[in-house]
Amino acid sequence: MVFEDRVAKYPGRWTMVKLDGTSEIVTLVRNDEPTKEGTPINAATLNELSTVAGAINAKEEAVSAASTAQTAAASAAQSAQAASENAGKAESSAASAKADADRAAAIVSADKTLTIEGAPADAKATGNALNARYTKEETDELLKNVNPFPVGSIYQTVSFASPAALFGGTWEQIASERVLMGASSTHAAGTTVNAGLPNLTGNSGIGNWTMTAASGVFAAKGPSSKTAYVDNAYAGALDFDASRSNAIYGASSTVQPAAYYVYIWHRVA
Repeated sequence: MVFEDRVAKYPGRWTMVKLDGTSEIVTLVRNDEPTKEGTPINAATLNELSTVAGAINAKEEAVSAASTAQTAAASAAQSAQAASENAGKAESSAASAKADADRAAAIVSADKTLTIEGAPADAKATGNALNARYTKEETDELLKNVNPFPVGSIYQTVSFASPAALFGGTWEQIASERVLMGASSTHAAGTTVNAGLPNLTGNSGIGNWTMTAASGVFAAKGPSSKTAYVDNAYAGALDFDASRSNAIYGASSTVQPAAYYVYIWHRVA
């Protein structure tokens, strides 16, 4: 049964009959200011209740039919054990019982969309959905050549193990005791340069009693004692300190940029 809403030509119109027998047509407007809207009594609500009730009845019928089928199957098994001459009849009864069970299961509607929570899933829809997915073997085949580090990549790690164990491919360890620098038009990627420091420069003039015009890595010092007297003049002394020219000198005993040591690998195949 399908419920339908009543369609009025004049919604809300009522005829009020007075005590004196006269009547008056009025329109009633609901004005109770509800604090909570209840469930509307209309065709949609009644149809939904009817659908739920039908599903419950179908489920109860299915359970009853399944119970009947199980009883029939048990009875058929007992008949088969009781008399071998009735084996054919017992097999027929068992087949009938199975058919009854299958029909009982079919009574309960199955979800073909596989989206309704709590509903039994339709077997065919489930099988189709599983067939549409990749198997483990297919997934492994698709991913076996996927590598986040293509040939030419640089990989840095604090582990000594080759990244080939993680990502496959052929790797070579490079840049031992070197730092990496960005490539440019002057130095192409993959090339190297040797360590170096700026040239040391400076000059100084030598005059009477003291040195003059010292610059760069040289600094003037006071005149020496008279034991260094030459040609009626005092000789000056040269003070050599490379750090006066560039603060990089004296900061290390070797040519050493600031560094953090890691293993650097280059994928070549």
